Amino acid sequence: YEGGKTYSMDIPLNRMPVFAKEGAIIPMLAERNGNSTIFDDLVVRVYPGDNEYRMFDEGGHTDFRVRKVDDGYAVSVDDSCAPVKAKITIEFMGREPQMVTLLGEEKEVLFKE
Repeated sequence: YEGGKTYSMDIPLNRMPVFAKEGAIIPMLAERNGNSTIFDDLVVRVYPGDNEYRMFDEGGHTDFRVRKVDDGYAVSVDDSCAPVKAKITIEFMGREPQMVTLLGEEKEVLFKE
């Protein structure tokens, strides 16, 4: 969808449309029962594009970056200033990753149904 326009959509009541700009980085707490303020399990939705995001919490911050490289995108996470080391799950929106490399080592790609 192109910005600066109005769109009319038929959406069922049990769904919430979410529009994210190119390069959006959206950190969320992992799904749990009840409310939680424990930041030990994060899900980060990354949309193709170029962007940086700094997530602050009570004792520090975590930096996320997505950028275009050659024939794909690179995502980096720096949690060196975060007080609690979290499990971070990256969800690539809009395209399926063909390869994931972590600290120079290729990792398995898991697709969520």
